[in-house]
Amino acid sequence: MYNPQQKVCVVGSVNGLICLSIKDLVLWNPSMRLFRHLADSGLRVSGDCSVVYGFGYDDYKVVGVLFMHGFLILEDHVVVKICSLKSNSWSSMDDIPVVVRLTKPFKFVNGKLHWAGVLSWSNNIYGGFHKDWSIVSIDLADEKPGEVEQPRYGEGGFCLNLEVLGSDLSVLSNPRPVDGMDQNDDNCGVSLLSVFSMMS
Repeated sequence: MYNPQQKVCVVGSVNGLICLSIKDLVLWNPSMRLFRHLADSGLRVSGDCSVVYGFGYDDYKVVGVLFMHGFLILEDHVVVKICSLKSNSWSSMDDIPVVVRLTKPFKFVNGKLHWAGVLSWSNNIYGGFHKDWSIVSIDLADEKPGEVEQPRYGEGGFCLNLEVLGSDLSVLSNPRPVDGMDQNDDNCGVSLLSVFSMMS
């Protein structure tokens, strides 16, 4: 039954297959008018926790990350799981660099899911924006995590967002938030756009 109050989120799209987060995770093939519910990940949203999902291709896999909001973040508050369409079961991933605050959505480039986040909110904060960003990747073929080498952003803190430009991962860094900026402010806009090719 359709519920207009239920939020629908597009997790990602690969080869015409769309991953949706409604109440559960659903894979939808609009050309064939077929859908499939994925198994429950066990990752739960609460007042202090959020769950972010990413979708990419190597047997079509979904990655879920549970992370804690706030200033005092411990490593055990970051949980990463991966689900393969073939098995329709979730397994926990180890050795993920601890990223506690994520940009959304994940970006799928060259067989890897990428997301950006910060390691800590307690140090290197400039005007509410963080300086120590990390870009984490998961290779969906071998399910191994990694970190992406980044360009230089300059001094001070900033917000960072990932996008896809052609077949490359692109980084947009901004010393102030884009959402909610005064439309009449002459200083609006992204101050730095860095685009780099994925070499690995």
